[in-house]
Amino acid sequence: ANAPGAGYIQNQSTAAPNFNVNYGEFQYLGCSTPKEYGVDFESARGSISSSTVRYGYYGIYLNSSSSNTLTSNNSYGNGIAGIYLNNSTNNMITNNNNCYSNNSANSNVYGIFISGSNNALSANNAYSNIAFSATKVAYGIYLSGSSNLVSASNCYSNIGGSAATGI
Repeated sequence: ANAPGAGYIQNQSTAAPNFNVNYGEFQYLGCSTPKEYGVDFESARGSISSSTVRYGYYGIYLNSSSSNTLTSNNSYGNGIAGIYLNNSTNNMITNNNNCYSNNSANSNVYGIFISGSNNALSANNAYSNIAFSATKVAYGIYLSGSSNLVSASNCYSNIGGSAATGI
């Protein structure tokens, strides 16, 4: 993972979605410092579409954020996750987001991680995510919370030291 002080992008827009990224290309963003995880939404609103986030700490990270849309993104080679929603609600992750080859030697790895409620995931792919440690797990799509909907999504070839799961 990247060292503290690495570059990151933080969306702080809490009003109507004023943060919109289309066709962005981001690499080597983020570190283990809270609020500096990569492309980071902290209690924020916006959208990311047709963009690539790679080789960072987290790929796309939403914390306590709602009403965001992630569409047709590639997030790969990140240290913890491709897309990570922590305590977030009413978000749409849709239309061919590909989260793959995210890997770590020291932690669980997630293609897509959802913690919160009323999030919709539709037509996404999470594959070839690898947890190298013998005690860690690789998850394709991980869900925690209530009323989250997953449809027409694929999880395959995720490899964990202690286990690997699809959804």
